[in-house]
This record gives sequence, C-alpha cells and structure tokens, in this order.
Amino acid sequence: MEEDEVSLKEHIELLCKEREKRIDDAVKNLRDDMEFRFEVLRIEMTRTARELEPRLERMNELRAEVISDRGLFIQRPVYEAEHKSLEGKVTVLEGFRNRSLGLVIVISLFSGLIGAMALAVLHPLITKGGP
Repeated sequence: MEEDEVSLKEHIELLCKEREKRIDDAVKNLRDDMEFRFEVLRIEMTRTARELEPRLERMNELRAEVISDRGLFIQRPVYEAEHKSLEGKVTVLEGFRNRSLGLVIVISLFSGLIGAMALAVLHPLITKGGP
C-alpha cells in the first residue's frame, strides 16, 4: 500500500470517530443548552416566587379579615327567628296604637260633646246676666 492510501478499515474507523465526535459535540451542545434553559427557568421561578409572596400575604390577611368579620354577622335561621318575633311585637304595637288612637278620638268627641252641652246650658245664663 502506498502512503496516501488508507485501508478500508482505517477509513471506516476514521469516519466513525468523526461521526462520534460530531455526536459528542451535539450532545454537549444540547446539554449546555438544556442547562442554560434550566438556569433561566430557575431564575424566573425564583423571581416569580418573590413577586407572589406579598400577594399571598395580602390574601392571607384578607382571609383572616373575612373570618373575623363572619363573627359580626348572625346566621340566617337566627335572623329569621328574631325577625319573626319582632314582626309579632310590631303587629301587637300597631294594634295597641290603633286602639289608643280610636280611644283618643272617642274621648275627644265626648269632650267636645260635653263642652258643647255645657256651653249650651251656660250660654243663656251668661248672656242674660245670671240665673
């Protein structure tokens, strides 16, 4: 064999080594690219977590306020029972007011009638000058 000539085996080995090197380089490039992307994602997740922390704290404060405000309100069944009781009392008071108003009107009419009768009896005596 001449100096320039390469055996088939050497040629195939050379091609395989070149191909192996290209594959190794491609795998290294992919690995570097993936590591870079993972680092970018880690940085973004850290930044997002820092931004979310104040929001979550405010939401927890709001939740605590809502829970404490719940104690200021009564439950519907309790409200409805109390409201029904008050409606009954208002109905009784309205009836009492209406009866009282009717009584006042009757007393006023009776007083007016007595006054008119007294005036009718006393008027002739006052205008004549005596009994």
